[in-house]
Amino acid sequence: MKYRRPELSASDITATAKLILTARGFNVWRQTISKMRRKNITKHGVSDIIGFNRSTGKFVGCEIKKKGDVLSTDQIEFLTQVHAAGGVALLAVEENGDVVLKEFSTIITNKTKQHDTVGNRTKKDTGNP
Repeated sequence: MKYRRPELSASDITATAKLILTARGFNVWRQTISKMRRKNITKHGVSDIIGFNRSTGKFVGCEIKKKGDVLSTDQIEFLTQVHAAGGVALLAVEENGDVVLKEFSTIITNKTKQHDTVGNRTKKDTGNP
């Protein structure tokens, strides 16, 4: 009988990601979003963990995703803006029972190449969503 490790919870991934980021020289915290969203008060899509590098001041945004979770459009937009501004945009996920931090720009580039191309035309060109 094989022992199967239980999947990590979002809280487990968050705690481990914070430890990894701290060890890499970042000052980070969990960004809590209130369920009461008021117009023009909160920004949608803000990463679960945000902070800055203690030596360079570079901003970091890290989105937490457990197995089966997907990024929302707002989360993709936020991480894209962080990357475009020169910040560190990361995705923390579980792989084989370990927490792995992946660069957001690499993930988006790979997904675009894999999913948005149909022959020599994009889905937009073919009229497909």
